[in-house]
Amino acid sequence: MFKNISLKYAFPVVLLALVALWSACEEKEDELSNEVTLYSFGPSVLRGGQLKFIGENLEDVERIILPKDVVIEASEFDSLSAKLIVINVPDDVVEGLVSLQVKGKEDNLVTKTPLSILEPITITSMPDKAVRPGSIITIKGTYLNLIEEVVFATNKSVTAFEEQSRGELKLMVPADAQTGTLVLLDSEEIPNEIQTEEELMVTLPAISGVTPLTVKAGSNVTIKGSNLDLVMSVEFGGSQIVDSANFVSATAGQIVVAVPAATNDGEIALAAPSTVKVTSTEALTLVVPTLTDLTPNPAKTGQNLTVTGTNLDLVSQVVFAGDKEGTIIAGGSDTSITVEIPADAESGTIEFRTQANKSVTSVAVDMVRPGITTMTAEVKLNEDITITGENLDIVKEVWFTGGTMGTIGTATETNLVVTVPVGTNTGVVTLVANNGVEVVSTSALTILAEVPVFDSFPAKAEPGEMLTLTGEKLNLTNEVVFPGDVKATKFGNRTTEILEVYVPDDVQQGMGKITFTTYGTDFTESTDINFTALQDLAVVIYEDVNNSPFGQGGGWGTTTTDFASTEMVRSGSASVKVTYGGDWGGACQLGTWGNSPLSTAGMTSFLVSVYGGDGVVDGQKLALNISGSANGELTLTAGEWTDFVIDLSVFGSPAEISEVWFQDQGVTGTVYMDHIGLK
Repeated sequence: MFKNISLKYAFPVVLLALVALWSACEEKEDELSNEVTLYSFGPSVLRGGQLKFIGENLEDVERIILPKDVVIEASEFDSLSAKLIVINVPDDVVEGLVSLQVKGKEDNLVTKTPLSILEPITITSMPDKAVRPGSIITIKGTYLNLIEEVVFATNKSVTAFEEQSRGELKLMVPADAQTGTLVLLDSEEIPNEIQTEEELMVTLPAISGVTPLTVKAGSNVTIKGSNLDLVMSVEFGGSQIVDSANFVSATAGQIVVAVPAATNDGEIALAAPSTVKVTSTEALTLVVPTLTDLTPNPAKTGQNLTVTGTNLDLVSQVVFAGDKEGTIIAGGSDTSITVEIPADAESGTIEFRTQANKSVTSVAVDMVRPGITTMTAEVKLNEDITITGENLDIVKEVWFTGGTMGTIGTATETNLVVTVPVGTNTGVVTLVANNGVEVVSTSALTILAEVPVFDSFPAKAEPGEMLTLTGEKLNLTNEVVFPGDVKATKFGNRTTEILEVYVPDDVQQGMGKITFTTYGTDFTESTDINFTALQDLAVVIYEDVNNSPFGQGGGWGTTTTDFASTEMVRSGSASVKVTYGGDWGGACQLGTWGNSPLSTAGMTSFLVSVYGGDGVVDGQKLALNISGSANGELTLTAGEWTDFVIDLSVFGSPAEISEVWFQDQGVTGTVYMDHIGLK
């Protein structure tokens, strides 16, 4: 039943030690061959075990005196020869030096090493039935008085014993002990370990039943079983844990505990102090709310919705269509709750969620829409119109024909006042509610202003560039004023449907609008236009042709390069056309092969204009490599020129440039390069 582990107690170890021990008595010279000589003995032995002495001329030993004063006569030796004496060690022997009395010698032969007595610790019995934490167990055996520590499973140590004697050890089972073998440790500097072969069974709580199995969060469940007074906590589904201090009641046979609000369906787990868990065989099912009625329906965003039903006090979240969360008004009950409808809620079903990760879905609830009864028929720009109708207080935006958004002044449930912005054209008016629902007027709003109406405007323009604008009533244009309050002085054709105007050289650069005034007091504006000028090159590398000292290279990969394309030009009459195959090929390769490199003295920036042609997708990139440094990154825009100005420090501030090329980063399509140089 038990195994006793004590290596130094084993006889083979003692025998090995005999061979390895040093001499235990004084040696004599070789020539004194008749003298009794002791080479080695023990020196460690069990009481009742055999003790051996090895030497020369040992047959002359008359008796051996063990400590304290235990005399073993030669006649009592188990074995006696010239080289070996074997004796049995009596139980009353203690540790100390050993004396050998030799015939005819006045002085005894005394060992240099003291005799060491080994105690054989054994276990003869321990509890064979399950024991409760906190109970006293008895271990029986031999030399248990030498035990200083008992270790339970999971290294739970006990060093304070209830009782301890040579044959018996009593100790308390720790509250958090687990089933497993015991290990007894003695007082040696390196303790000997005596491990039980059988496990000590530690009692755990047991569940015999849980009621009710269908339960409402916040109500009580009763757990029945045995040893339930050992339970430290109850864990519900969803990792909801209730500590024993918060139990409603607890005895050895029954626990009553409230179900946490966020409990999910699932089994119940009881945790003992040892952290071992006992799980129920039956699962709890959490009840869900039921819905009887929702009023009003249709409902209005921003107002309250009354919900009736059962178990509504479990509802912790109300989500309207469009994933918009409402606000539960305090003061509800299990049969009725009030919810504030979010301003942007959409028509549709409503989901009522509980903390138990359960939900119930309502019938569809329609959200009311703004309605237009009357509307101002005609108006001048920058003046107000009045719209009457219903639910106009939930309108967040008013859009006019021409893509302009009005400014809402006053807004009530039945009345809406809106300022008509410049740029508005005659047409319908669109009301946008808080939830995104759009209502379009059935009649058109007539714009009275006599202003030109333009079809479209460019996204960007350059100083000196001629803009060709088309539209209606363009002949009404008196002055064209560019950003910076700069008036145009140079025009091309001016007809009812075409207006050609040159961008002034001193236009304020950046995003801005063009103002078109009439011969009266009215005016209109363009959309935002990016006014930017192409910067001059201090040193030209390519402008229509490659400039000395640069020559043309063939590139690599599946690319093709045309250094004299006239298809798409940024400045001058030609540009470099490159077709990339998406294999990270290099193109537009310019180098000073055989010539002196280009000095960058006095220069700070590298300039290049790039156009995204057929096959190019917005956001694709090229790597710009200057003299082996590929740190320049060019982001392409399809259908537009982009002017890049890159600081030379990006390339390590080279003192001279010997080569330039452009490598694709997965680009498949046509790209044009122009206006390449330094500044």
